[in-house]
Amino acid sequence: MAVTVPVKAAVKASVKGALPALDLVPEAGPGRRMVLITLVQSAGNGLFLTSSAVFFVRVVGLSPGQVGLGLSLAGLAGFLVTVPIGRLADRHGARRLLALDHLALAVLFALYPLAGTFAAFVGVASLIAMAEISASPLRSATLYTLFAPQDAVRTRAQMRSGFNVGFLLGAAAAGATLAVASYPVFWAVCLTNALAQAVCALAVWRLKAPERAPSPNDGSSSKNGTGFGTALRDVWFVLLTATTGLLELHSTVLIIGVPLWIVSHTTAPVSLAAVLVVINTVLVVLLQVRLSRDAGTVAGAARLQSHAGIALAVGCVVCATSADG
Repeated sequence: MAVTVPVKAAVKASVKGALPALDLVPEAGPGRRMVLITLVQSAGNGLFLTSSAVFFVRVVGLSPGQVGLGLSLAGLAGFLVTVPIGRLADRHGARRLLALDHLALAVLFALYPLAGTFAAFVGVASLIAMAEISASPLRSATLYTLFAPQDAVRTRAQMRSGFNVGFLLGAAAAGATLAVASYPVFWAVCLTNALAQAVCALAVWRLKAPERAPSPNDGSSSKNGTGFGTALRDVWFVLLTATTGLLELHSTVLIIGVPLWIVSHTTAPVSLAAVLVVINTVLVVLLQVRLSRDAGTVAGAARLQSHAGIALAVGCVVCATSADG
């Protein structure tokens, strides 16, 4: 029996080396639960986001311009709440806020089909954006209370892969919904996403893994001179945040821009939008953990960020030139 555990560990390590995909699944415990929560949440979002732009144009009757403007206003609303949410997380704990965040999303997605006018669409979309944009830092803060920094980086990469697996499943299902875009199907999509968010809310609330001791600086930013105003005076921090935001625009192009382009300016089947999302997501699932291995240091993360920017720039050029095809 004394030899069994090392032998099992060696076999497991060799299998992981031969099958890198197994590295996407953390060991049993809080890491695995966080990955499963992320997977469920992203499956619901993948189903909704891949089909929502088309539904709002073809079913609700909004114009592509109204959809774009409404989502832009929603994004601005989400941006404005990030700092207040961060302060609330410092005071009340990120895990509790994350659970409430998922619960709010469950209610809002269930109400989304009732948004039959542009004003109602902007209102619900803005509330959803506030909750969704807040969820990302809350999820990260929860993760870093559960793990040491190096383990947190690895678990976050696994969560990202779990996110893309879930998104892949949701996007694949969206292909079928786009083929029969109708109001009942829109209701079904929104309620499915609402159910996924409710499951996540319950799972996060019941996440009882022991948390690491808080940093001496936690909750004391106003006292040690590292508050919001100090961050804005840090030019390099602001530039990094802005450039990171620009890099995130690729997801808007893929999820919103491409479907609206297909619906409004091509004769291609609408389900092609889901196919493109599926292909994109498969690549990310296969490469996410492997490509993030050097992200545990500032230099490594900066290098990966530069490579990502170059790749996305090339991708945008390809998308632009495809307009003539």
